[in-house]
Amino acid sequence: MQPTSFLIENQKGVKEMKRKLFLVVGIMLALAITGVSYAATSASTSVTVNTTDFATVSQASTTTGKYKIQPELSAEGSSGTVANGDLYIISPQGTGTGDIYGTLYLSNAAALTDNFSFLNFNVQIYGTADDGATWDPVGDPLLLSLTNGYVNFSLTGDYTTYSVSVDGGGFYLLNTSAVTEPEFFVEIK
Repeated sequence: MQPTSFLIENQKGVKEMKRKLFLVVGIMLALAITGVSYAATSASTSVTVNTTDFATVSQASTTTGKYKIQPELSAEGSSGTVANGDLYIISPQGTGTGDIYGTLYLSNAAALTDNFSFLNFNVQIYGTADDGATWDPVGDPLLLSLTNGYVNFSLTGDYTTYSVSVDGGGFYLLNTSAVTEPEFFVEIK
């Protein structure tokens, strides 16, 4: 009686393996067909790149490539505030047909973690339509920190010039030996 039950169990196992094999082959076939369709449809599209500048970007006159947190940093194990200052001036060119978006990066965040427990910048975008006589806030304030490393913004409104500025912030200093100053990079798209 033992051999018959073994044969029945073995036949059930073979049937189960065949089902699994058909399932795997079916999934692979579906993926192959989907990949061919995608390649066929994407190959027929084309992209035109506009090579004209839609905005000029320059460093604000108050910066020299590296933003200074304060003239003198506090002693180790202390907290402090981040000074206000303009980072970049952005001037849209011509009459664009869409919004201009930007990303401000803290480009040396990893190096800053050697000196700071936290380092937060309150970033605000300002716009002027009268050659700098008055600057209006554009959008909500943004928080740039060692944790997030970048913030996204959009240049909205009928302004001729925009400023990417730091409006304060805070830090906690861990180590004063060879303090690294924050470095920024802005991308406009």
